[in-house]
Amino acid sequence: MSLPLFPHQYQAVKQIDSGTCYACMHCGYIDNISKPNQTCARCECDDWAQAINVEVIE
Repeated sequence: MSLPLFPHQYQAVKQIDSGTCYACMHCGYIDNISKPNQTCARCECDDWAQAINVEVIE
């Protein structure tokens, strides 16, 4: 899971879906949050985007 980088996916969420991972829009920390303005455990930001599941190619 990772933070999306493209504009149409990199948008702050207004509603949380249970069972979905979200990425902090400031530091990229992935978490299962319970409310859209939950504070990030790593950087204390409160903006989240839905995390995407992509394969990393090196």
